[in-house]
Amino acid sequence: MGTVETSPGLTAICAELTRELDMPVACTTYVLAAPEVTRHALQRQDAVMHACGGETSMIMAVAPDLVHHDRLDDAHGPALGLTTELTGLIYTARSFADLTPSGVAGDARAAAAARGETLLNAYARSIAHAVVNDHPWARSAPGPTPPRTATAPSAQPTQP
Repeated sequence: MGTVETSPGLTAICAELTRELDMPVACTTYVLAAPEVTRHALQRQDAVMHACGGETSMIMAVAPDLVHHDRLDDAHGPALGLTTELTGLIYTARSFADLTPSGVAGDARAAAAARGETLLNAYARSIAHAVVNDHPWARSAPGPTPPRTATAPSAQPTQP
C-alpha cells in the first residue's frame, strides 16, 4: 500500500512480482479509497495530497509526537493532484521542493487527530470491502510467463 507518489512504482512491482512468482499479487493506495469521506473530512481540499490536512491528521491520530505542531501555521502549499496530472505529456523528474517550498501539497493547517481517525477507519473499511467483495485475485490470475529477453527481437521478413 502507498501514496499517490508511490503508486507507479507499486503497480510496476505488483506486475513484476505477479510474473516472477507466478501468482496473483495486488497493491492499492489509500488515496483512492473512500473519496466521499475524504471530501467531507477535509475542509480545505477535495483529495489527499502530500503532507496535507488528511495525511497530517492521520499521523496525529497514530503518532502525534511526529507532527511539528508549532509549524502547522506554515503547513500549506499548492494543490497538487495525482502524479499523472503533474507530469504532462513528457515526464521529467523534478524536486518536490521546486513544486512546494514548504514540502506540503494542499493545506495541513486544519489537521486534527479526530479527522485522521475518521479517514483511517474509512480507508480501512473501503480497502477491506474491495479485497473481500471485488475479488482482485480473480482479475490477476497468472498465465504462462513469456521468456524475457534483454533485447527486442529482430524484425525478420516472413517468407511466403
